[in-house]
Amino acid sequence: MFMTPHMRGQGVGQALIVHAAKHAKLHRCAGLTLGVMAQNAHAQAFYRTLGFEVREMGDAIQMMCPLPLQSGQVAP
Repeated sequence: MFMTPHMRGQGVGQALIVHAAKHAKLHRCAGLTLGVMAQNAHAQAFYRTLGFEVREMGDAIQMMCPLPLQSGQVAP
């Protein structure tokens, strides 16, 4: 996902992630995973506010946000 600077802070990115999470939960997915370029600190900070955590480091950073399963347990 890419937002031009003048579109940032308007809730578009958050709305897209929230919608993706709802869709993923509906289909019993364990979480959302995304990639962020290592030098894109702004995007990393944004995703952290939505519950994403760094899983792997390198030129691109893998971040994951676990979703609660129906039983209330969170998948690994």
